[in-house]
Amino acid sequence: MFRREYVTAPDLRGTRGLGTSKKLALQLIDMGARPVSGPSVDGGRQFLFRRTEIDALLARRRSAGHGAEDTDQRKGR
Repeated sequence: MFRREYVTAPDLRGTRGLGTSKKLALQLIDMGARPVSGPSVDGGRQFLFRRTEIDALLARRRSAGHGAEDTDQRKGR
């Protein structure tokens, strides 16, 4: 159930064109994602995002022609 609600950058590593986990987390934040946990939120080790928000951001990115593909994003569902 947790994986249906939340996602971390390492969970998205298979998404093409998005780089390393740390770079991806920062890129998602730059795209407007609001982490619910992480270094700048509560001192957590890695960023944690709501999956629905990330799915929407990545869908907009794909539709804008950035070439990201949803290969491993649904892993764990």
